[in-house]
Amino acid sequence: KSIKLADFAIVGSTEEKAYYSKYIKCFIYPLIENVNKKLIKSFEERPKKVICYHGNKQHLDFININIEQAILKLTNEGYRFKAIYNFKKLGKCNKNFITDHIQWDQKNWLKEISNSTVGICPSTHYTGFFKHQLAKFFAKKRILRNDYFLQYKNTSNASRAFIFHQLKIPVVAEIGGSFHHILGDETAGYLCYSKESWYNSISRLCNDQDLNKNFSEKAYKLFNLLYNPKLWSERFIHEFNYWITNEY
Repeated sequence: KSIKLADFAIVGSTEEKAYYSKYIKCFIYPLIENVNKKLIKSFEERPKKVICYHGNKQHLDFININIEQAILKLTNEGYRFKAIYNFKKLGKCNKNFITDHIQWDQKNWLKEISNSTVGICPSTHYTGFFKHQLAKFFAKKRILRNDYFLQYKNTSNASRAFIFHQLKIPVVAEIGGSFHHILGDETAGYLCYSKESWYNSISRLCNDQDLNKNFSEKAYKLFNLLYNPKLWSERFIHEFNYWITNEY
């Protein structure tokens, strides 16, 4: 209903633009939050072997089976998995690999993230097709594992990874859309699909201090270079003016 009332929409990623463009003219402006740099901690200051997730509970409920199995293997080996989400409103996720349920709180969530070794960004979600009960059953029971059936969240963006980048926490993300912009060449983080790639990537970043530092610094620099709010504002104004002049 909101789309019908608008002339254009501002979205946060290429995948959001690809989805919503069938309804309305879209312009990309990423979700860039201002993170206090004083919260950044060195590898030595952060706890070891702590894997962190922050975001919506639904990403945990319907997490890809490969990620689930990889993290469960890691937690069985003594790693901790910290999930930061609003469980007071949504209820606790019952996944066995979660060792620490952290209530999302405006004052403390960034501090909790900064006390982590590695951040993860799963991106599978039950949107659209998954509103159908049979499809939800297939997804939950892991009967089919093809990406095109499960679908990556078509209205997702890389903003969860941006928080990790700004706090110099290296990221392992699911293969999807805008995560490629910083993580695509495996010099600043990892994109994974298989159980083995998730397990190896997380354990490597937890145990190799130099790799953890190098990836963190590279992602931090790339984020500040590629996601400068001033540059994105100028880009938006340029594209908007071109649309008004030539297409609207």
